[in-house]
Amino acid sequence: MGAPLSRIYLIAEMNLSIGIAAPVAPEASRGMQRQLQAWAFVVRASVEVIQALIDEIGERERTMERWLRSPKPDPAAIGTLVLEIRARRVEIDRIIGALPTLEGVGETG
Repeated sequence: MGAPLSRIYLIAEMNLSIGIAAPVAPEASRGMQRQLQAWAFVVRASVEVIQALIDEIGERERTMERWLRSPKPDPAAIGTLVLEIRARRVEIDRIIGALPTLEGVGETG
């Protein structure tokens, strides 16, 4: 599990352990409520991590634009930025692919 995914699950576990609850319909069973809350925390934490990665991409893109406008752009430095941007996009795709769905919530609760 990568660092961003670890951070997502850590945030979700911390919120659950200190009793921060996501809103859940009162008629839901206790087990289902807990599953929905865990799901909501993981999704919220994922959004936070994805936003941080998007911000990093934006910073790197702005840096690359400055470098490309410079009198003598450094191809190696620009290539490194391109690889870093791609790596963050891959990480975002990985986080999105690992997001839990609501389909299984409540089936085992």
